[in-house]
Amino acid sequence: MSLSKLESLPNELLLDLFENYIDGTDLLTVFLHQFNERFDALLSQTRIYFNFIGCHLDTFRYSLRVLPDYANRITKLALSERDTPGQINMFFACFPSFAPFEQLRSLYIYCSGQGINSKSVQTAILTLVDTKIETLTVKMIKGACFPSWITVISTIFTLTTLRRLLLAFPPRYTTWKAQLTTLLNIEHLTVTGLQCDWNTLASFSRYMPHLKYLNVDVDDHFFSPLVAHYQFVPMLKLRALFLYFCNGSIIGVLRQYFDYTPALYRLTVDGPDTFFEPEPWQALIEASLPQLRHFTLSTSIFRPRHQSNIYPTNLLTLYNNPFWMTKLNFNIIVIDHELQGRYENAISEICDSGNDIFRADVSHRPVIQWWAADKHNSHGHVYYLNTITRLCISSLPDSSSHQYYFKNVTFLALYNLNSRLVEWILNCVNCSKIRELVISFSDKETKAINLLLQSTVNIQSLKIDFDHLIPDRGASIRRNIHLKRLDLSNEPHAFRKKDIATIAQYFPFLEHLVINTVDLNNVPLLEDHLPKLSTLTFRLPERYFHILNYFTSLDSSFSPFIIRQAENWIKIWLGDMAFHQVFWQRFTKI
Repeated sequence: MSLSKLESLPNELLLDLFENYIDGTDLLTVFLHQFNERFDALLSQTRIYFNFIGCHLDTFRYSLRVLPDYANRITKLALSERDTPGQINMFFACFPSFAPFEQLRSLYIYCSGQGINSKSVQTAILTLVDTKIETLTVKMIKGACFPSWITVISTIFTLTTLRRLLLAFPPRYTTWKAQLTTLLNIEHLTVTGLQCDWNTLASFSRYMPHLKYLNVDVDDHFFSPLVAHYQFVPMLKLRALFLYFCNGSIIGVLRQYFDYTPALYRLTVDGPDTFFEPEPWQALIEASLPQLRHFTLSTSIFRPRHQSNIYPTNLLTLYNNPFWMTKLNFNIIVIDHELQGRYENAISEICDSGNDIFRADVSHRPVIQWWAADKHNSHGHVYYLNTITRLCISSLPDSSSHQYYFKNVTFLALYNLNSRLVEWILNCVNCSKIRELVISFSDKETKAINLLLQSTVNIQSLKIDFDHLIPDRGASIRRNIHLKRLDLSNEPHAFRKKDIATIAQYFPFLEHLVINTVDLNNVPLLEDHLPKLSTLTFRLPERYFHILNYFTSLDSSFSPFIIRQAENWIKIWLGDMAFHQVFWQRFTKI
């Protein structure tokens, strides 16, 4: 929009534009003191939000310098260690408390890796009691952990202004026994990595009367049918419930629980095969859940204690009766998860690849095979599998899979890619929801790859072999202006000037690049071809190990970049002068 058009807007529209559509870093660098007194006056009173996820190092450093002047007008704040190594520690070194952020309503914190100063994060989170926070997301994953997670969680569950809360931790095989004493206004709650016992769920019902959405892990390992009646109270607003069980026989207590959820509309239950019998579920649904319209019951082949008991076809034939077969949105699924994590490799930690929501077993890994109970399908009806969000496919699924549609897949990994598999994906997967795409161990199917990339228009992350992206036969991939992250690290590859130019041609707005090359002397060429690039991850060949000390010595607040190291992999958070360093010349071609 031109300056003249901006100046023609009334103050009310400009304030709405500044507060809801323009990030705080852009407001301060593009608008402040750049136009006229009217704009500066509006900026002096506008509320501001800062999203630092994946931002440029120099932008972040500038923001830290000016933030004290605007702290009391910041309403939203997002901080993430992913692709910005050192951001979390730098922020909390400058702001050990959230007390100055008087207007803060939304906070997102993503911590990963053991380099996080988790004590400072914990200290800052405890100061949220001095704010009126409404939306809070805290993810502590891949080695990051609080010194006292019980203290953190106990404090969070005293914040009476909270309406949305998401907590994600690595699996600790720990039961969280909440002792809530404060009446809360939480409407949406997700907790993964910690397992709630039934007393905790009963506590939720008593202290969260406005709860509409609940997604938790349930520890029923010590549940006994002889336990006295749990003190549930009616949850009249609860509409969506997602329960993950690690163990046992829980139908009895579920029947008791569901008696207090009369408005439940959507229910997803994942657990062992020991409670996969249809009759108790049918009786429970008919007796206690009159409003239920969407139901998914799933189990995994690979369960820690029940591996030998699961025979998918035997389990699913139990559901061949009119009650189940005529329910269009009731899905009974047996799932096979990827055990070894082929999409992960030695640099998964430094690249923050994979899922950041973990369960106690393999169920957070991508789905590689599935079996679903039969339905009456005389009209070619398509049934939606809404709960599967991560798919890993290495061969064309069987013909029966065409009656199912994967509506919410956000992560898709493909091995042995060919045109028939791409055709199946286009027909059976909602490609518009895919955000992460992995293509590996495939022949050079440039046409199929191009077709897939054209259909997955909203992908933000792509992992692909270098030879697939830049084929020898002169074929080209269609330009994609939305891709932010490109990972070429599977195998060693060339990194010539023409290769860099081709990558920039395909993905001109790339922000994060992962390479596996000996041609590191060409890295400075990235500055001209990829101006938006903010992080670079590369493997340091053994012949250059002696340079590693130079990299680590630069990790200071005044260096041209901040680094994170995992073995011989280096991730650089780039500053403006990162490509001007003489040391890049030390990497000579082999």
